[in-house]
Order: sequence, then C-alpha cells, then structure tokens
Amino acid sequence: MVTALVFPEFFKLKLLDWTGSSMSIPGGFYLWIGFLAVLHLFFLAFTPLGNLRHGMEHPEYGRFSWMAMKYITGMGAGLLLRAVKESVINYTQPPKDSVYPAGEFAFQYTFFHWGMPL
Repeated sequence: MVTALVFPEFFKLKLLDWTGSSMSIPGGFYLWIGFLAVLHLFFLAFTPLGNLRHGMEHPEYGRFSWMAMKYITGMGAGLLLRAVKESVINYTQPPKDSVYPAGEFAFQYTFFHWGMPL
C-alpha cells in the first residue's frame, strides 16, 4: 500500500503487468473446466444415472416450473449485473450509427437485447 502511495506510476505499471500474467495463465483452464462440466451433465442426462431419485418423495415442482425458475434466475442475474453496463457501453461506444440521440439509442438497443419480445 505504501508503494502505491509513494510510487503511483510504478505501481500502476506493475499492477497491469500482474493482472495480464494472472489472467493469461488460467484462461485455458477455465475453458476446459466449463467444457468438462457440460460433458459431465450430458453424460448424466443421457445415461441411466440421470433417472436416479434423491429420496422417496415426489418433487414439489414439475419440470416446467423448474425450467421457468432457472430461466428467470438467469434473466434476473443478467439484468442486475449486465443490463446497466450494456446501456453505458452502448452510450459511450454505439454498436452502429443511428439518427437518434446517443442516450435514446443506447436504451433502445439495450431493450432490444433484454426486453420482452412483442
């Protein structure tokens, strides 16, 4: 912390260097972990192991309800974490030319991505 206060430019360069090297190492690792997780889930889904029951009771919710809950959870997380950021990025760096003002276009483009299709 003292180094950052005394030598801010040096600390900034070192921090950029450390960030770059730490992000380059695990990139492929995370890609493989994600790929193996998807393979594992397909294996469980399409083999007899996918029909195992946990406990003797029937599920409280049906499949449609579970899929709806998973969908809405993903949408909720995306809206909370990314929708505001996407509006700001569309405002500062518009993805295409428009005749509308930058702020209006950013909201319209974001709504096109996140809004209810009508």
